Amino acid sequence: IGLESKKGTATATIVEGRPVVCISGCWYAAAAALVDPEESPSKRMRVDEIVRELTAKRAAILAEIGALPADDSEAMKRKVINLSNYTLVSQVLGLLLPREAEVVFARDWQLNGSTFRTTWSAGWFLEHLYGRCVNVGVDAL
Repeated sequence: IGLESKKGTATATIVEGRPVVCISGCWYAAAAALVDPEESPSKRMRVDEIVRELTAKRAAILAEIGALPADDSEAMKRKVINLSNYTLVSQVLGLLLPREAEVVFARDWQLNGSTFRTTWSAGWFLEHLYGRCVNVGVDAL
């Protein structure tokens, strides 16, 4: 999709002009901090822009909850989940991708007139279909 794997190796290369599609936990981090959750796939974003935004959101949460006592409220749980997602996604994207690489966050796709929701295992399946020349909706990205 945006990464092209080399058979028999554990490496991948960025395909110029194609975004890397991020799903699952990446989608949740983006939907909470970066993109309109109703827009899936999202607009393209550069890795450096994503890392900068998520790092700022992470710092804001740490500043807000750092002096508060821990509690079991739903609001506190959501903040801790977002803190974890922002940290993980900013680190993974920042370490694995060039800063100028483009990323799209996606959860729902339109396939043959039906909505398909990605799950943690769907990335492999979509890549498999794309490799077999089945239009999985990424050509428009």
